[in-house]
Amino acid sequence: MKKIFCIFCILTLLSNFSECIEESIENNSISKLIGMVRMEIIDKALLHLPKREEVNILKMIKEMIKAKEDYSFNDTESAYLVFKWISYNIRSNYDGDSDEPINAYNSGEGSTKGMSSLFNNMCMLLKVETGSISGYLKWANSHSYQITSDKEYFWNYVEINGQYYLIDVSKAADLNFVSINYYSEYIYLYFGTDPEIFIRLHFPKESKWQLLPEPYTFEKFESMAILFPFFYLFNYKTVSPETSILTGNGKIILSSDKINPELRLEYTCYDEYGDDMTIEYAKQSNKIEVEYDIDKNKCFAYCVSLGKENWSHTEPIVFYRTNYSS
Repeated sequence: MKKIFCIFCILTLLSNFSECIEESIENNSISKLIGMVRMEIIDKALLHLPKREEVNILKMIKEMIKAKEDYSFNDTESAYLVFKWISYNIRSNYDGDSDEPINAYNSGEGSTKGMSSLFNNMCMLLKVETGSISGYLKWANSHSYQITSDKEYFWNYVEINGQYYLIDVSKAADLNFVSINYYSEYIYLYFGTDPEIFIRLHFPKESKWQLLPEPYTFEKFESMAILFPFFYLFNYKTVSPETSILTGNGKIILSSDKINPELRLEYTCYDEYGDDMTIEYAKQSNKIEVEYDIDKNKCFAYCVSLGKENWSHTEPIVFYRTNYSS
């Protein structure tokens, strides 16, 4: 009887291990680091860490060092502990001037430079090699029809076993604070992100930090359509047009190798004030086709978003600016 029970336990463990491997492989198509993280242990440690407003930064770091020792965290897990704690406790402010890490911590709000510096300081005391990268972010949302790539933006690299990986704690904080009930589980999209995905939004001043065999030019970076990590998370493979600016009329086409019946499409175009002009919903298949007519709709921007059926919000997957002028 004991032998049968042992065999059952082994089979159960192997089954669970197989599921973990499959999940890690899926996550690793976007994040090159998350497969090295014991997520449940990280979350357990976070439950026992104080909130930002409860302790000063020195006490907070001491608690993190203790958690690292108690749970035997490796360097990747230590970096993810800091990454996730910051994203849950500090807001990113793209127009803010809280560049100093202590100010970002004390106020609970930091510029991207402040967020990046705070991540570095905490990781340093946990003996994890990190650094800041400066460059440009290509971004857009419903409140702005502009794609901004001329303002300095900061993110991080982390060195694990002699390899460099890219991290953006400011974007992770956005996922938590903008709509915490919907997207917080996906912050790993900005932790060790595949460089080919990262370059869609981030352009470093030093080309070596693209971590690509053939670096992009700024002109190529600027001209590409904005593809958010959710594009890859939901298994979309191709998009057309590839340019960041739409002209005239035509179709936006996205294709996937996987049908997602639990997802819904939200297609929106915006006027010059960022207000919604039209919204259409559709159930998902493995191909999306959205017709656009710039002059007819007098549109300044188009956005295709995806969300799960039980969400009241959607997350953008591709964004276009238009050449329309009133």
